Amino acid sequence: MGERGPTPIPARILELRGSKLAREARTSTVEVPAAAPSPPVHLSGPALAEWERIVPLLERVGLVGEADLALLVVYVEAWERYLAASAALRVGGYVLVEEGRAKISPYHRILERERRALERAARHFGLSPATRRGLASDASGGGEPDESLEAWHKRHGRA
Repeated sequence: MGERGPTPIPARILELRGSKLAREARTSTVEVPAAAPSPPVHLSGPALAEWERIVPLLERVGLVGEADLALLVVYVEAWERYLAASAALRVGGYVLVEEGRAKISPYHRILERERRALERAARHFGLSPATRRGLASDASGGGEPDESLEAWHKRHGRA
């Protein structure tokens, strides 16, 4: 039987929020050095692009470590499948007619399955508005204002 209740909030997120629970979470959590893992060689296309987008952001706020490789792969591959299912739905539509009967496209089920996988993995890294809520404005750790998303895109040739 799996764990009950909501997924625990990572200690680093509690710390960034200024929560009193951060100290308790730190003592009951194994710390992994905050160093981003390299992307696996099999990643390409949208999965690799999402890796290159999200991992530097997670590393900057100390929410990713070498031990997170597998969960990051789950996240970026779910993103790639989500995009593929979404594109197939735009082309073929949500409803298919076979032998005069209307039925929901199988891509709709794939889209929903990957959306749920994305949400589950994203929670572990603080990638949802709910898990980011209340984070300190100085999440960069250096006292400098965070780089804007637009500046980040320009720096990475995605303007």
